[in-house]
Amino acid sequence: MWVDRYLGIRVQLWLCDHAFALYALLTGVAGCNNPKPCYGLVVGDKVAIAVVDTLSISGTNYYADGGGVQSDLCGFGFDIAKGQVLEATVISLAEDVTASCTSAIASIASFGGWTWTNTGEQPVASQDILSGGYTASNGLCEGYVQMGIILTGQGNPFASVGADASPHVEMGRSYLETLVDSGCPAQCNDIFGVVLQKQ
Repeated sequence: MWVDRYLGIRVQLWLCDHAFALYALLTGVAGCNNPKPCYGLVVGDKVAIAVVDTLSISGTNYYADGGGVQSDLCGFGFDIAKGQVLEATVISLAEDVTASCTSAIASIASFGGWTWTNTGEQPVASQDILSGGYTASNGLCEGYVQMGIILTGQGNPFASVGADASPHVEMGRSYLETLVDSGCPAQCNDIFGVVLQKQ
């Protein structure tokens, strides 16, 4: 299903980029209207991602479920630490021309001994606040990371929250180790509560 959706998007982009506007108009092909950026983020914007806590969601594959912990839950201490601030820079906007807005693809500055290098991969979710696919390394572990940040509920994702309030923005991070016998976790899938601040 995702492959079909991806190929459909690529075809629409090709039509838009090759002067088939009349064809698109007559056949109803969506996506030539250049949707606006989601949440107002544009290329070059910088966003601080402050990690507040880990989140446990019952009934999913990745988080605490019925009192037990899934084997791929790494939480704090592997790459992400509580109180850590990740520095993101918007490097491009997603190509999903079928969406009502385009999400921002971000580079992440090195942190805590880790380097995440953006691969240029397009996000699967079309309206993430920030997203990206990365090759990740800390000198011992090497793997592939997917990151996506979403707003839970309504409102401004950049609005501050009080010290006693729960974050209203969530960052999902999945990690897949690519080195054999590295001693690192084979995979990690976590969601963190974060606070975003535009710089």
